[in-house]
Amino acid sequence: MGRAARARVGIENKTHCSKTAPPYMLARRAALTGVVLRPPRGEPHQLLLVYGEFVPTPPFSRQEGQHSMLRAIDLAALNTATKYPSIPTYHALDPKNGSLIEDAADFDGDVYLTEKVDGTNGRIVSFPSGDYVLGSREELLYARGDLIGNPALGIADALRPLADRVTPPTSGIRVLYLEVYGGKVTAAGREYTGGRAVGHRLFDAADIPLDVLERPRARISSWREDGGQRFLSEGELTRSATAESIELVPRLATVDAGDLPTGIAEMQTFLAGHLPASRVALDEGAGGRPEGIVLRNSDRSLIAKARFQDYRRTLERRTQPARSR
Repeated sequence: MGRAARARVGIENKTHCSKTAPPYMLARRAALTGVVLRPPRGEPHQLLLVYGEFVPTPPFSRQEGQHSMLRAIDLAALNTATKYPSIPTYHALDPKNGSLIEDAADFDGDVYLTEKVDGTNGRIVSFPSGDYVLGSREELLYARGDLIGNPALGIADALRPLADRVTPPTSGIRVLYLEVYGGKVTAAGREYTGGRAVGHRLFDAADIPLDVLERPRARISSWREDGGQRFLSEGELTRSATAESIELVPRLATVDAGDLPTGIAEMQTFLAGHLPASRVALDEGAGGRPEGIVLRNSDRSLIAKARFQDYRRTLERRTQPARSR
C-alpha cells in the first residue's frame, strides 16, 4: 500500500486516510502493535494498523456490531414488558384452599383447545435490527452474540438455534413464547422422554411497541397484566408458525362455547376425552401423562387453563368428608 494510503492515522473516535482510502471507525486499541479499525456498515473488511501499515484481515462477523439497540434499552423494562402474563384457570380457584369452585370462564363462539405442556416458559424477544434476547418466565438469560449466558433450565441452549433463524419484526418487538420441556427441565420431564431429550413448542406470540419501555416499570407491569400486550390471533399464530417452521403445541379440537362443560366433574371427563395422553412425546420411553388443556377464543382475548391435577384434587377433597363419617 502506498505512502498516501498510510498517511495521517489518528487514534481518535474516527480515523481516516488520504482521499484514496475510505473512512474507518475505530473499533478498539491493540496494545503496542496497532489498532483494529472497523469499516462502516456495508464494508466487507476490517483493517489492522501495525506500526503505520494497513494489513487486511478476514471479514468480521456482523454479529460483532450488534447489541446497538439493546444498549439503548432499559433491560429491566424489557424484561417486565415481555413476561408472559398469568393465565386464569377455567374454573376459578378458591383462595382459601386452592380447590376449584363451580364458576367457569364465559366463552362464546369458537373455542380452540391446545395441549398444555408441563415444562418451563421460554421467550425469544426479537428486534428489527436482528438482535434478540432469550429469557425464562422471570428473567433474561442471553443476548445474541454473547459468549456466556445464563444456563438456567437449559432454555438458552434449547432456543438459540431457533432464535438465530427466525425472521426479525419490521417494527417494534416480537416475542415468541415457547414451552421448553423434557430432559431434566422439570420433574415432569419423564412424561415426555425416557432419556434426556429436550424439546420446545410455540404456544403464543405477541407484538409490543418500543415506546412501552419508556414507562416506569410498575406501570409496565400493570399494563401487561391488564392485557396490554397484543397477542397474535389463532390464525396469525398458525400462519407465523408455518412460515417460520416452528412446531406449535398440539391443536386438539375446536368446539362451540355452548358445548363446554360448566361443572367440575364434567370438565374432568371433558379433559380425559380430548387428551387421554400427551401428544408431544419426544421418544418411545415417555410416560405420556398429560398436564392439561388451554382454551382460547379466536382473537385470544379470552384464555384459560384446565389442569388434570386441579380437577383430580378438587374432586378427591369433596369425597373426604363422606369417607370420614
